[in-house]
Amino acid sequence: MVGQTERRLSMMNVYQHQDSAEGTPPPPITIRRGSNNFVDGIKHFVKRKRQQKLEQRLAQARRGSGDSGQSIHSQSRFFFSNDTSDDDGIIVDSEDDELQIYRPRVFSAPERTLLAADFAILRKRSKIGEIEVVAAFDKHADPYRECLQTLTCYDLAPTHGTVIMIDSKVTLHQSLIALKETNKAVALIVDSETSMTISMLSHTDCLKGVMMAEADENIGDATLQSYLSDCSVKRTLITANVTQTLWDAARLFCANRVHRIPVMQNDENERYENDVLYLLSLKDIFREPVVKQLETHAPTPAYMKETLADSQVGTWSRMITLTDRDTLRHAIRLFLDNEISSVPVVDENGCAHAVLTKQAITAVLARKELNSYLDIMPMTVAETINFESELYTNPFCEATTTVVSAMEIIVDDDRYQCLFVIDSDRRPVAAVAVADIMEYILNKSPAL
Repeated sequence: MVGQTERRLSMMNVYQHQDSAEGTPPPPITIRRGSNNFVDGIKHFVKRKRQQKLEQRLAQARRGSGDSGQSIHSQSRFFFSNDTSDDDGIIVDSEDDELQIYRPRVFSAPERTLLAADFAILRKRSKIGEIEVVAAFDKHADPYRECLQTLTCYDLAPTHGTVIMIDSKVTLHQSLIALKETNKAVALIVDSETSMTISMLSHTDCLKGVMMAEADENIGDATLQSYLSDCSVKRTLITANVTQTLWDAARLFCANRVHRIPVMQNDENERYENDVLYLLSLKDIFREPVVKQLETHAPTPAYMKETLADSQVGTWSRMITLTDRDTLRHAIRLFLDNEISSVPVVDENGCAHAVLTKQAITAVLARKELNSYLDIMPMTVAETINFESELYTNPFCEATTTVVSAMEIIVDDDRYQCLFVIDSDRRPVAAVAVADIMEYILNKSPAL
């Protein structure tokens, strides 16, 4: 059973105000529908130092609009004016290029704070032409912390997203095939009797099932409910609420060392949070409010410009590696014992040339017939890497790579949760996981 979620709000950006010359009011801006100049108009609009002049212009716009039924409150809403001679707003033309209409902007941030700020976080609203100012901050603030503490989990909900939900009475083998065919890394397990989400099925669970198959060849026929009860380690399902900030969600990821967290919302008719909106990952947090800041004028904090070697982000000792000749039995045990999701593969000289992931092993498992899981145990790492015909870019970088560049490299490929630092001889010297970078940001970002 697959659940689908829909949202209408688009993601937000950070824009910098461009001050006009002293004593010279900014010229009116005419924006036609679909024009790329709309963002430029927003940049001029978000920062107006002269509060008194702004109120006067709004009053002029109100008088010029006549008895239009539009009430203008300077302390709560700004309306774009159609007075082209002396306007502090933006004119939005209709399709027939004759009727000019008002477009309101809602301020979540206090207006006084906005006028004194250098940057603002904007969000497009569902109504065409409306822009919400979510927060504002000055040039000395940390933009990463500002975004993470301002945005909520709801803000990252996909417009069209799918969550794979599997009945607890489905067998382990059928669940494995479902993960492969849907190209999803995880699925939620639902108790059919109570309709409650009880756990999560991941690639790690699939690998544990393979190891259990050595003692029980019929493990593939076991239901998910039976499999979970047989697991020696009982896990608590970690969830987040739609109202939680991304800052708190990131701390939840780092504290529990999980890759994905279900974001829950209350059902209107239920007391408990049982409605899953979507699955949030650390990469989602990186991809939207963090990496997206690189596209704006917001300054990159100094700690993000440090090299991986200087910052010592990640693990810089006791590197775990595999060779081409190692068996999957050894690789699976390595994954489970060390609780890692990927391992660099080295040649006879210790030079890294590929990366083996848990996802690659489960892809091989999904192609096996029922009750033949143990057939993969003697397979070599080299055979597994070559099993998929697609070519992937391996997540390697150098010690001189900056933290912000490392973050971009990891986000670019959904297959990997970790980046491996190699030296001039291509020998692995460090492993930098997504959680390591997020933990670095949480600890380095100065308090407000």
